[in-house]
Amino acid sequence: MSDTKIQAAAIDVPIEELIKEFDKDLFALVAKYHSAKIKSTSPVQAMTRGNAYQTIGMREVFLQGFRPADEDIYSGMCMAGQSFVDLGCNLGERTRIAVRNNASFAEGIEYEEFFVGVGALVNIYNKIPRIILRQGDVAQPGCLKSDYDIGACFSAFVYVQKNLEELLGRIKRLFMLETHALKTGWFHHYIATVEPYMPHWIIYDVSGHGGIYENSHRACIAFSRKKNTLLGISPTRSHELGIRNKNIRDIDIKASALFMGMFGESGRNSPQAFQALREELSTLVDPSDDKITACLRATIVELEQDCTPTRKTGFRSDEYWLQLFRGMVEFHTSGEMSLANSYLTYMRSISKRGEYDPGMRRLLLDDSAAADRMRLRIKSFFDILRTGVNSSPIVAFNAISLDCAADCGIDLHPIPAAYIITDKQTRRYFCNWFDGYHRIAALSLSGAKTARCMFSWTNLRPPFLNYDGASNKEELKLSWSDPNVRKVVELTFDQLLCRP
Repeated sequence: MSDTKIQAAAIDVPIEELIKEFDKDLFALVAKYHSAKIKSTSPVQAMTRGNAYQTIGMREVFLQGFRPADEDIYSGMCMAGQSFVDLGCNLGERTRIAVRNNASFAEGIEYEEFFVGVGALVNIYNKIPRIILRQGDVAQPGCLKSDYDIGACFSAFVYVQKNLEELLGRIKRLFMLETHALKTGWFHHYIATVEPYMPHWIIYDVSGHGGIYENSHRACIAFSRKKNTLLGISPTRSHELGIRNKNIRDIDIKASALFMGMFGESGRNSPQAFQALREELSTLVDPSDDKITACLRATIVELEQDCTPTRKTGFRSDEYWLQLFRGMVEFHTSGEMSLANSYLTYMRSISKRGEYDPGMRRLLLDDSAAADRMRLRIKSFFDILRTGVNSSPIVAFNAISLDCAADCGIDLHPIPAAYIITDKQTRRYFCNWFDGYHRIAALSLSGAKTARCMFSWTNLRPPFLNYDGASNKEELKLSWSDPNVRKVVELTFDQLLCRP
């Protein structure tokens, strides 16, 4: 055929048709090699690996693998604008998820060239920008050629630990680590090994092992050189993911003195007033914000008429709840959060006097930010009073099973009931650090039976803060390096999240 005839024939095929055919062939190629029965031997301990380890997204279709897809994995990690490296990336699925979470650039490193090739085809099919997958051995020096803001090692620590100091020297802000299947001593094996290079850590989630090993679990841990990098991870995941978080367990509200003791000062009529409010709210049929506001108005009158002076100021005082309820009524009546709102002005005053969370001080000085934050708090309070459900889980930090503590020789007695929470299996935990106290308060008033709590452990504070009410908040003579402390965290993690 002459050149002229070839050109004429080519013109007869619209480029759109060729693209469709190309995509179809590319999908079939990926599917073929994703499902192929192969055996690969790793360079470390000559371990044998199979194929189809990762579930991979092919636009609207997922090709199932041993590990399920997890689009939520980077929630709370502030990926936007960050450079990212995935150490031991397999087919690069979680490298691609980093790009979908707005990483400025993502690089995946995988020892097996075959997986790199299949992953590259997936990148082309999904039209993923700002990404590269390459062959490399993370266990060998010189594997990384540049620095990254965030690094991740998802169940590949057996390789990464061989070259840990050099790899972490290239990761500047945050290191995410998903363990292998948990075994006794995992705290020391993972956390104590990484801690010398990145001293701050948080255990922020649990993940399944995958495949047929449904009774095995992995821990998800983040490390950093600066405390502030980790502070927002669990609270952000609570709000962004809600009940999709996997480290959630239900807490029995009535059996947990912390939840039931949020309201009322002894020696005043307020305990009876709050109990009356709780009973009134529980009897509402089809509760609405109008009905809830009417109940709040009645409680405000009772609190205002109490002749016994309040002896407390700040959060959880009668004055605090009085101002919150006033602010809720004003917000519902006007439909907006004005700077003159009683609750907002009260919050600013106690913050200025140093009687509220120091971390909120800067926000409360900003008119717009303060109004937005108080608006969200009041709307959330209304939502929980109306539904009896907290869509954003309460975050419980450093919870310790009382049974596990006793088994490890840690004496936490006597413990005031105010620091005890109880799960649905009647297992009791010591915990005195939460994010979500207003959700706790709203749930206790709503008549709800259970509260959704998500559990995290972190060395951002010492273990087991003093609970005896001392003003200096001295810590018990324990540290995170104590073998018994490590053991009780392992046992509590297993009890709460692996054997619910």
